[in-house]
Amino acid sequence: GELIQVLVSGLGRVTPNWPAGVAAPATESAPAVLAPVRAFLDGAQLEVASATLAPGYIGYYLVEIRLPDTVNSGAAELFLQSGNSSSNKVRLYIEQ
Repeated sequence: GELIQVLVSGLGRVTPNWPAGVAAPATESAPAVLAPVRAFLDGAQLEVASATLAPGYIGYYLVEIRLPDTVNSGAAELFLQSGNSSSNKVRLYIEQ
């Protein structure tokens, strides 16, 4: 049930609109990604708690993903989907 944070790029438009080239606000109400964002760990879909502009960054997004209550230790494959696009797959190492 832990939350992990992933810093990503390329998720597209946000609401409310935010000007390009300007750092995202460092507040609780950062602009949210418009397109649905999905996360997968070893092929199983996970809960995406939030997907917003990354506070203080230009051109990056912060995606918070909730891990399942029960998960195997060791290496797992994580990737995201937004709209019809998928991210590269990365290894996430989990310890208990």
